[in-house]
Amino acid sequence: MNRVIEFIQIYNQVSATLSTMTGCDRGTPFSQMVERASQRNSAVRAYRWELKEYAELRNAVVHYSKFPTEVIAEPTEKAVAEFRELVQRIVAPQRLIPRFQKEIRCFCPDDTLILALLSKIASCIPAMNRKRRSLQTSPTSRRKIKSKTNSWSLRLRR
Repeated sequence: MNRVIEFIQIYNQVSATLSTMTGCDRGTPFSQMVERASQRNSAVRAYRWELKEYAELRNAVVHYSKFPTEVIAEPTEKAVAEFRELVQRIVAPQRLIPRFQKEIRCFCPDDTLILALLSKIASCIPAMNRKRRSLQTSPTSRRKIKSKTNSWSLRLRR
C-alpha cells in the first residue's frame, strides 16, 4: 500500500507541473495536459506515452470503488522508481551547464602545434596542409598530425 501512496504522490507532482506548464486548470484531463506540454517541452514529448500509461495505472488504482482501503492494482517497486525518475526529468531537468561545461584553452600564435597536441586539454585542433584545411578531433588524428609536424602548420588568426 505504501507504493500506491508514493505512486499517487508522484503522479500528483507531475500533474501539478503539467498544469503549470500548460496554464490548464486542475480539471483538465491529464492526457490533454500531456499533449499540450509536449508541444513545448522536449522531456514531456519524449515520455508522453509513458506518462499516459502511468495515468492509466493511476486511474485503475484511484477509481476502484474500494480505494483507499483496497486497491485493484499495485505498482511494483521498479515501476515506482522508474516513474519517479521520469517525473524528475520533467520537473527538474538537468541544466546544460555544468553538465556540458568544458574548459576552453586558447593558444597564442607563438605556441607550437606540439604544445597544443601535448596538452591533454586540446580536443579540437584546426590544421592546414597546403590548401587543405581540417579540424582534427580524435587522438588518432592528433598522432597523425604530430608525426607530420614539419609539413603541417597551425594558423591562428586574430
